[in-house]
Amino acid sequence: MLKHPVILVLLIGFCFLFSARPEAQDLNAITIQGTWYGSDGQNQMQLELQGERCRLQLNGQSLSGVWTLAGNQLIMHFANGRNLRYTLAFDGQSLILDGSVRLLRAMGQNQPLPGTMPQPAETSGLDGLWSATTAQGLRSFRFTGHHYAQLVNGQVVEEGQFSLFPDGRFVYQVTAGQYAGQSGENRLLLQGQSFTMYWPQGISLTYQRQATNGLPSGNFGQSPLEGHWVWAKNGPVSFGFVFSGTRFVSLWNNAEQSRGTFQIQGSQLVMHHETGPDAGKTDILIFQLNGNRLLLFTSPDQDPIPYVRQGF
Repeated sequence: MLKHPVILVLLIGFCFLFSARPEAQDLNAITIQGTWYGSDGQNQMQLELQGERCRLQLNGQSLSGVWTLAGNQLIMHFANGRNLRYTLAFDGQSLILDGSVRLLRAMGQNQPLPGTMPQPAETSGLDGLWSATTAQGLRSFRFTGHHYAQLVNGQVVEEGQFSLFPDGRFVYQVTAGQYAGQSGENRLLLQGQSFTMYWPQGISLTYQRQATNGLPSGNFGQSPLEGHWVWAKNGPVSFGFVFSGTRFVSLWNNAEQSRGTFQIQGSQLVMHHETGPDAGKTDILIFQLNGNRLLLFTSPDQDPIPYVRQGF
């Protein structure tokens, strides 16, 4: 194994300056991708692992090349012909090299070293609710500052912190949910009122902005649902709703079925029936609004019911 002389000297110094007693976490080529850094006030080290490419920088001296992970061994082959190999440990927030050099993931308040890699934006431009319709139901992201929440059919399933870099890197740390304590990096392409999230496994999904206050887009009177909505399919029967202010009327073949009050809570439509066969019943439906088209999700395992607005 060959090491660059200058880098070797600096790493020896780092070994005396960092104490690492990590609790091992899942170590694989996906979880460790991203930008890592460490500093003792005099020396600065930064390591970037992205795709198959890598870059190691020590006090302004930089080496670039490719990397692989063999078990717990990080192997880097640089363009100048030099090779480096380290035994890795990973505790979710830190990457530990050879049991002594601790590097922190560059996200949130832990910024990359100045003048090297792109810095995360102070504001991401993502604040608000974004949703996408899938075969499994409505999936959403809610962003507030550097905090995110993932929702499935209106229910929060994951929360965490994130940083969005100018080159599209979405670096995150899960703080609540099934994967709490884990971290990673996706790609995010923001285009106006939509963004596409790309996961390392090759999966992608496009989300549409709902509204900055958490309500679906639209400005029709007192609520975004204001108006007369009818089932968007032809059939022997028809049904629909009339929404006005905070009240609704449910229709069946153009005849009143029930009436009551409604509220919009994020991506949920909460309907309190006052009359008809459902009097006293409360329906909680996930909905998605796109202009004059409305989708209501009655259950995760059924297709959404489409409606169109009349008279707009």
